[in-house]
Amino acid sequence: MLHNHYPVSVGLVLFGVFYGLVPHSSGEENFPLLLSPAALAAQHDAVCLVDVRSAEAFLEKRIPGSVWLSSREFSETRNGIPGMLPAPEVLSALLSERGIGQDEPVVLYGENDSAGDLSAVARVFWALDSLGYPQVAILDGGLSRWEAENRELTTEPPSSPRPHVTVALNPEMWRKVADKTRVAQALKNQNVVLVDARPANQYSGATPILNMTRKGHIPGARNIPYTTVLTAPHAVFKPLPEIEGVLYTDGVTRETEVITYCNTGMFSSTVYLAYRLLGHESVAMYDGGMFEWDSDGSLPVSIAPTESN
Repeated sequence: MLHNHYPVSVGLVLFGVFYGLVPHSSGEENFPLLLSPAALAAQHDAVCLVDVRSAEAFLEKRIPGSVWLSSREFSETRNGIPGMLPAPEVLSALLSERGIGQDEPVVLYGENDSAGDLSAVARVFWALDSLGYPQVAILDGGLSRWEAENRELTTEPPSSPRPHVTVALNPEMWRKVADKTRVAQALKNQNVVLVDARPANQYSGATPILNMTRKGHIPGARNIPYTTVLTAPHAVFKPLPEIEGVLYTDGVTRETEVITYCNTGMFSSTVYLAYRLLGHESVAMYDGGMFEWDSDGSLPVSIAPTESN
């Protein structure tokens, strides 16, 4: 399934691109969510390696054995709301076509030259996590760190595609995708914590957002900007004890139900993944974010900065 925002010439080349490694089953029940370049190199032949960058970047250079799956295919505009996750059936068909199955570990990577690059990878992680993929990880530091360590890259034209696979949908796992109704109900539930992953100036309402009529945040939400869980270079996650210190404050624990959000589901994907790195299971992301919330005038918005974390 090629998107028309890529040049036709690239699309023709990529028609036979969706290839990777021969599937291997893994007996590891606790597959790590972050893999260093060294760890990936050690088990390269036992994972399905997925490059979520643009088609052009994929063709220019990539880690050998990678299959292409653009992060853009995990966002669509629906009912005028940008950044919505496509329906589970659409994603299932896409992943089946690319040969990315649920019976082998999947490792995602992007460029990681910026926090925005990592957010794109984190969004794909959230989608696969929501679909019930049992073993999904990201390459810590992405392609930029892999290349900085002088590890193998290829510029050769992609070859044979991976065989199609069956992707089973797990309705229970789809709980990791929160809708507007669920978020509105959370406003009345003190046991649910809303986390706004946007920069502080957007959260407070100091900076207006283009095409959004109101400024501020969902009432009661805590502000944890997505950059507070990251460090440079290569836009990598901070050590887990530091992430824990950022996310677990004011009585929030691993048992607390958390819903992250931002404007279009990019920043909040990074914070969602940060919670998952800590082993947090009761976490979801609001699909629709502030764009959808703002579009419904019956829903409240707060600009009071006193609720900032």
